[in-house]
Amino acid sequence: MEKRLHPRISTENICTARFSLGDRAWADEDVPDLGSRGCGVRIPLAELGPLKPGTVVEGLRLSHPGVPQQPVKGKVAWSHRARHHGKEFMDVGLEFTDLPGTFVVELETYLKFAAMNSTPFIDMFGMPT
Repeated sequence: MEKRLHPRISTENICTARFSLGDRAWADEDVPDLGSRGCGVRIPLAELGPLKPGTVVEGLRLSHPGVPQQPVKGKVAWSHRARHHGKEFMDVGLEFTDLPGTFVVELETYLKFAAMNSTPFIDMFGMPT
């Protein structure tokens, strides 16, 4: 069952994120999904570091031509261990915080466009998700 307040679109393999926490920086981390108030980030376990729920990260910037390019803050909302393509990762949910109004408008415009022009995901029972 979907628990998110804001729907997300799949951006796996087409969007990456960079952000920092103190003197620690992450770059080119895969963003498997994106919504108007946050995104998922897939981080190799070896690179995880101090990203626990409640942690605030700075300079969060998404690299995708359809999304706003200004850096924002993000707060770790959740994290869980995951395995993708035989490798161990930590999937981390980042909630965007302190957003400028233009960021929200630009991102929501892109998300609406992407949702209208995408094929729905089909689960293992053949049902759209």
